[in-house]
Amino acid sequence: MKKFYSILSVFAIGAMMSAQQMPAFAGADFEDWSAFIGGLNKYGVKHAEQGVGRGVDGSASLHINNSDGKKNDYVFTANAPKGLPTKGEAISFQIKGTSNKSLSIMVHHGGGNSIFNLESLIDGSKDEVEIEASSKNGYTGTIDTQGKWVKVKLNLSGITDLNTAEGTQFFIVKLGKAGTFDLDLDNFVLHSTELSTAEHSYAKVDFIKNTIVRDNLFFSTDSEVKIFNTAGQLVKTAKVAKDGALNLSSLPKGVYIVAGVVNGKSVSQKIVKE
Repeated sequence: MKKFYSILSVFAIGAMMSAQQMPAFAGADFEDWSAFIGGLNKYGVKHAEQGVGRGVDGSASLHINNSDGKKNDYVFTANAPKGLPTKGEAISFQIKGTSNKSLSIMVHHGGGNSIFNLESLIDGSKDEVEIEASSKNGYTGTIDTQGKWVKVKLNLSGITDLNTAEGTQFFIVKLGKAGTFDLDLDNFVLHSTELSTAEHSYAKVDFIKNTIVRDNLFFSTDSEVKIFNTAGQLVKTAKVAKDGALNLSSLPKGVYIVAGVVNGKSVSQKIVKE
């Protein structure tokens, strides 16, 4: 049975290759605030701060806590990090809190940009909301998640030319003027059926020894690693040594993404925890 399960696990990894998930921009889980700020355009972040302990499962968030009252304004503009694929199925994130004006999000691509208005779609009645593109920015509506996290999914289907050239504008969040905001955003994830260019580039990097894990994950090189579940949530961080082991016995069974830095380059690899 163990061998049979392992074979099924290998097929599970193959199946996951058709649904890649990766951070939508640098610092997309807001744990590393410096990485997030470093990945923005020259205007940085406004009307928001790092929400330490306010994120999913007590992690960090982007806490939007005010508006300047004068105009619909930018919260942040994230540049594309290295390695994003040009085709995406969706971008998802988690949101919690209240506001009496709404948010508008823009995703840049070759044809201009796609606009996603949250309006009053997030009222806490659903755990997940899917939003389609609109023709123009809109900020009317209110948000109230009723004290719980709601997953928002921006539908990118049909877009095959995402603006993913490293360092160019990719993802924008704006808020409505004269609003009162107390919102936490977390875990922005790009979902794609296409391998990222980073995965193509780093396919031959010797990183992980065993992709099927019972208790210990063994590494082929020194690295600082982050492990994400398939929802894009950070579940473990560690500094590992060559030929060293990282104990994952506390993690539930399932598929995870292990990300690290090898020889100055970002790498990632999927594993299956038995």
